[in-house]
Amino acid sequence: MSRIQRLQNAAVRFVFSLRGREHVSAFRDAAGLLPTQAVSRMQTCTLVHRVLAAREPWYLVDRLVTRGEVALRGTRQDALLHFARVRLEVGRRGFSYFGPKLYNDLPLDLKQLSVSAFKKRLKQ
Repeated sequence: MSRIQRLQNAAVRFVFSLRGREHVSAFRDAAGLLPTQAVSRMQTCTLVHRVLAAREPWYLVDRLVTRGEVALRGTRQDALLHFARVRLEVGRRGFSYFGPKLYNDLPLDLKQLSVSAFKKRLKQ
């Protein structure tokens, strides 16, 4: 991720004729670009929302189960997505953990939008 961010920063420096040590954040914002980490998170949330709305592809639907389907008793968090506990950082980068974790942190009104409206609102 850091290599891609450095590449994006180099492209912004090239387009705006900046020197090597000048900060690119203000120019990146002026160009309407998001940092690569934010783009990655946005795409993951959009993918999770699209899978939940369309119920396809089946191999991703199987990975996105709600807590109500897993738990033995009902709680207020039954509608949230379940993600297994992981010990290592490598496990936290996987879709089965990272996708539901990000999606659960989103506000409820955002989750109820259509896929195209969800993506536009999430980018804002």
